[in-house]
Amino acid sequence: MTADRPLPVNEALALIEDIAHGVEVINKLGVIHRDLKPSNILFQTTQDGRGERLLIADLGLAKALAHASGAFTLPVGTPGYMSPEQARFGGGLDVRADVYGVGALSYHLLAGRSPGPAPVRVPASKHNPVVPPAVDAVVLKALEADRENRWPTAAAYAEAVAALRRGEEPVKPARPEPEPAPTLLETSPDLQSFEPYARAAPRNADPDPDRTAAIPFPAPDPEATVLDRDALLGQRPATPFQQPSPPHGPPSDRYRTPVAPPPPPARPRSSRLLIPAVVGAGVLVIGAVAVVLVRLSGGEDPQPPKPSGPPLVQVADPSGKIKVKVPQTWVLDPAEPTWNPAGNAGLGDAAARPVLRATPEKDNFRDPTDTGPGLFAGLTTALDVPPATTSDHSDNCTKGKPRTRKVGGLTATVTLWSQCKTGVPMITEVGLVDSGRTYAAWVRIKQTGTPDLTDRILDGLELQAP
Repeated sequence: MTADRPLPVNEALALIEDIAHGVEVINKLGVIHRDLKPSNILFQTTQDGRGERLLIADLGLAKALAHASGAFTLPVGTPGYMSPEQARFGGGLDVRADVYGVGALSYHLLAGRSPGPAPVRVPASKHNPVVPPAVDAVVLKALEADRENRWPTAAAYAEAVAALRRGEEPVKPARPEPEPAPTLLETSPDLQSFEPYARAAPRNADPDPDRTAAIPFPAPDPEATVLDRDALLGQRPATPFQQPSPPHGPPSDRYRTPVAPPPPPARPRSSRLLIPAVVGAGVLVIGAVAVVLVRLSGGEDPQPPKPSGPPLVQVADPSGKIKVKVPQTWVLDPAEPTWNPAGNAGLGDAAARPVLRATPEKDNFRDPTDTGPGLFAGLTTALDVPPATTSDHSDNCTKGKPRTRKVGGLTATVTLWSQCKTGVPMITEVGLVDSGRTYAAWVRIKQTGTPDLTDRILDGLELQAP
């Protein structure tokens, strides 16, 4: 699926609910994100390799709620995803700015494109006719130009989406009474050194405060973050710092406001971006756990935990059709280039097929009751892998619940046998079948201790048809 095509409605709603819950966590920590867009929604494989976590990243524009409810002097955000109040000078913000951002992400997932600048009047179903009217109504409520008409919190929006998924009518929460907004200098002590200009700003402000909401955004990158009004108007690129000009200066200079230098660029992440092309490639696990990476000014992104266990190195069989990463202490035995699936495992394939054994002790590895660790990987055209008889260790070990996962273009069934009475304490039996059902592979991993390396080894496994 390409990046300009929508997701199936059920998948999109599940993702939207997760994102909204994650944004609610940020807001409850006292922070407004202000830059919710597809490239800031990431996925990280869980440590056990069995799923993925949804992450809301890059809070470089995040603002503490204590300093956000009053007037801002600086429009920031990403055109097409930012709330209209973010595009105005002196506009107070609250959590409903992030509700709009989640609504814009929802629109993108359902329609395959951003909703564009506010006010949004074209429903997602205009671009994707399978979107039901009830879904349109819930999303458009999050995208209301008047924040008083939006869902009051990301949690309320998440609950409305959850109701849609259950086939129920979303409950419209009562509108909360707005709190009085503090003044600019009360909420932004960091601007005290510019007090004379700050006090003069309202007299020089645009006489029509809503005008910027309807301005088309000339950003070559649809996800480029805009830092100030002149950049919004396309008069000059956004820069880290602008000294204020006197009120009698050129019109564009009247709106320039001192801002802090932006945070340093985040280090590259290996997590995958939330775009339909990636989702369509099958990397997304719906129902992921929402995890929030809060990076306040001056901080750094939390780093994913380093893999536990020994370093792995790649080995390959003589034909090059089996490649895998194994612990450095396991070595490849090149003396056995092929195996016989029928003779060795009772499979319906009598031809000689590529095989790989990586073990420090070949003679102490072959039998399940041997105490040597290592890996066996054999290709075959028989699809009933792993072989039922030779992969059953119920008389010696405790069988874990079989699970499935993807390994390249193959589907793997993984069964862990643990607490073995003799031999190694853990044996993993894996059967892999390619998507075209033309070939398969049997993989056995024998381990002498913890941690379990099964998923790290399968992550580095590459197979080709025999």
